[in-house]
Amino acid sequence: MYFLGLAADFDGTIATDGKVEAATRDALAALQRSGRRLILVTGRELGDLATTFPDYGMFDRLVLENGAVLHDPASGQTRVLAPPPDPDLVQHLRGLGVERLSVGQAIIAAWEPDQGKVLDAIRQSGLELQITFNKGALMVLPTGINKASGLRAAARDLNLSPSALVGVGDAENDHSFLAICGCSVAVANAVPSIKAEADLVLGQDHGAGVRFLAEALHKLDGDLLPAGRHDLAIGTARSGKRISMPVHQGNVLVVGPSQIGKSTFATMLIEQMLTHDCGLAVLDPEGDYHTISGTSVLDASNPAVNVADFELLLAAGLNPVVVLRGMKHEVRRHFMLDAMAAASARREHMGAPAFVIIDEAHQGFAVSNGVEFGEQPCVIFITVSPRLLSADVLASVGTVCALGASAEFMVRDFCSLAGLEAPAMNGASVPEPGEMLVWRRNFVGVVVRPHAPLQTHVRHAGKYATGDVGDQRSFYFRGPDNRVCVQARNLFEFLSKGDAVADEVWTHHLHNGDVSRWFTSVIRDQALVRVADAIRDAGSSTAAASRALLRAEIAERYNLPADGPA
Repeated sequence: MYFLGLAADFDGTIATDGKVEAATRDALAALQRSGRRLILVTGRELGDLATTFPDYGMFDRLVLENGAVLHDPASGQTRVLAPPPDPDLVQHLRGLGVERLSVGQAIIAAWEPDQGKVLDAIRQSGLELQITFNKGALMVLPTGINKASGLRAAARDLNLSPSALVGVGDAENDHSFLAICGCSVAVANAVPSIKAEADLVLGQDHGAGVRFLAEALHKLDGDLLPAGRHDLAIGTARSGKRISMPVHQGNVLVVGPSQIGKSTFATMLIEQMLTHDCGLAVLDPEGDYHTISGTSVLDASNPAVNVADFELLLAAGLNPVVVLRGMKHEVRRHFMLDAMAAASARREHMGAPAFVIIDEAHQGFAVSNGVEFGEQPCVIFITVSPRLLSADVLASVGTVCALGASAEFMVRDFCSLAGLEAPAMNGASVPEPGEMLVWRRNFVGVVVRPHAPLQTHVRHAGKYATGDVGDQRSFYFRGPDNRVCVQARNLFEFLSKGDAVADEVWTHHLHNGDVSRWFTSVIRDQALVRVADAIRDAGSSTAAASRALLRAEIAERYNLPADGPA
């Protein structure tokens, strides 16, 4: 189930002149029986609502007084989310002759044409207050209190993400809460500004519109969203057309050779996810995403860190990036599988995270793993070839983004492995540098130039294995007498060039602590430091034995070339 609940305005939406038809109540009850939650979001006070709509107890939560009050009908508990009205201001308004003045637990309500008097009274009070309009009604509340803030509080109470809700409304004060819902809907009688911003505009008004929406939500779920709304923007095709991908129609495979831009593309997608505020998690075997603003880094190579820590960050909405470098491959694989299961369970029950990004996905979801997928977030698998991933993973993929000269071959290879017909391609299908081939099921493949991320992508642990840490941070084999100068720019070169230097040169740097210091200051892998120190402290290992021990440890933690010394 993609959408887990409905957040609905009262007056002008489920109610007409304060009355809710029996058919509308039945439609809402049926929606609740499907397992979805119901939240009423209204400007009314509780007493007034109880008199007008005695059946309000069918809702799981009531957001009252335009976001200032939260009520749980089941327990009868009420929580006020804003300070009470200032009595001097209330007295001043009455002294100005403001008619039809209503004072709630936090709200002060009046009606047009008294907006001038209300504004003058607020100005003279020196208080930080805002006026919200609602089809002729005026609502005065502290700045920052609105239907969106109230809905967020209700969603937290119900352990839901607002992005997992469909919101429906009709008036000016509904803008804020509709904006944070995963799908925003306007009934036919909504004011023009609400219709202009809504994802869907219904052909029916008031309760009839809500009944239509409830039935559509039953039948369509995530497909309720119109094509293109809330999709992730990919880039621009050669024709100039903007290309995006839906987030509820299958997972995404990003495939291509190393250091061709897959992580940069993923960083751009992550930035959009953060803007949508719908929750994400990144499983990062090589440490390539640790600098993205708006995320929380969890170093899983620390033995004290486990999947429960990952779940805590998910529950807090802190968008965890789990750095898995330095872990042995089997331990890493189990962590990735357990984290994916935890993210899927949380997505099923609360609607977040909406996305999980798995770099080097073959490390956890390889052909031999036989991973099964049920309810889950939209998963973005990043790897070098579709042949490295399990059949269940390939079957879950709805969009393929392929980079490099062999992009068309990889898309066709994916389709062959997934049992799909060979895809059609629109014109030239070989991406130039800086482009990618994008293919979706039942669509024609198209070459796209992806948008650039706003943040500079910083390669981290990945370059430690096969990249370039730079001249100043390289390891130099010089020997005890400084007679040689052999530079190693990464761990792969450290092993291959360490094999080539004389035994006395290798042994000198190992026993002198140079290897441990490099592992500490540049590679930043304490597990490797401990191994190097243990070899040094043992003292009796031959050069060949110590090389073999370090080679085995590095191969357990880093992706080295297949023909490398590992």
